[in-house]
Amino acid sequence: MSDNELKPHFPEKYFDEIEQISEVSNYFTPILHDISQEIEFKTARVLDVGCGTGLFLKPLIDAGCAECVGIDGLNIAASRALARGYKDVQFVTDLNFSSFSFEDGSFDLVISKDVFEHLLNPTF
Repeated sequence: MSDNELKPHFPEKYFDEIEQISEVSNYFTPILHDISQEIEFKTARVLDVGCGTGLFLKPLIDAGCAECVGIDGLNIAASRALARGYKDVQFVTDLNFSSFSFEDGSFDLVISKDVFEHLLNPTF
């Protein structure tokens, strides 16, 4: 499914609204803080499955995360994540049937937040 096919279901205006979320109201910042007690982000490789625009991991990137890689189903979101500092964003059409070129154990942390409600068939 292309970005154009998804536009009626997920208008780009929502990305603009999401972009206006301040760091203070980023509900994921406290979670990143807790994770930082266990993982040294300055040397960590992080995979963000369903990265969207990369907004929610921006504090991690700002803190000097060694490498942040994303996976998303919308090119318009992925381009914003790259602009935020993600090293790479891989495009997928359906997480249920996609495979990735990452080797087992190649990431120190895998994050997948706010993803299941967007899957085509989450019970598969």
